[in-house]
Amino acid sequence: MTDNLIVLSVNVRGIRDRVKRRNIFEWCRSKGKIILLQETYSTVGIEDNWKGDWGGPMMFSHGTNHSRGVLIMFPLNLDYKIDHMLIDENGRYVIIKGEIQHEKVILGNVYLPTRDKERLQCDFVLEFDRLLSSIVESDYSLVIGGDFNTVIDIDLDYMGSNIIFKVKCRDLIIDFLNKYDLVDIWRKRNPQKKQFTFRQKSPMVQTRLDYLFISSKLEKKD
Repeated sequence: MTDNLIVLSVNVRGIRDRVKRRNIFEWCRSKGKIILLQETYSTVGIEDNWKGDWGGPMMFSHGTNHSRGVLIMFPLNLDYKIDHMLIDENGRYVIIKGEIQHEKVILGNVYLPTRDKERLQCDFVLEFDRLLSSIVESDYSLVIGGDFNTVIDIDLDYMGSNIIFKVKCRDLIIDFLNKYDLVDIWRKRNPQKKQFTFRQKSPMVQTRLDYLFISSKLEKKD
């Protein structure tokens, strides 16, 4: 990523509780970055309250009061212009096309269905690819982040009991990355590190399901 375009992605598992929401927003403000949140549990009726708590621009895709919902939040002083936006009515993606800090960018925040619903996961990846294809242009960089609910590298992104992995969605994601020349920037900078974003206690399982994929040309600007 460049100094002009710094993005942070977090699965918050619900921020309808006012104290939790304000604590998370305060933490996000301290980072001074573009924030991608998943599993917000947002609905139409909360927009004004949440915007008041955040104090900056917010782009919602609403779920229900107990599931889904994604949100893109910009810091108040961010220089941006949105030319086109795609919002999922089921709370699973927001895609923005425009200029951010004078950089032409397509920014996406996604929340895939859970791993036990592989058919829905695959359908989502194919539909997201179709939408992206309709707006992508060669002079735009891509930044796609969120909770993909998919283990991409079984050796490095998973620790726990031996299971048989479903790989169709993983293969579709890999094809998607190759098609748009995207890199897993965290893995690129931490080639052998094991760090997980989801933990289950019984049985003990740890996985990295959250990713930030960026155009390779952005990486070269560092």
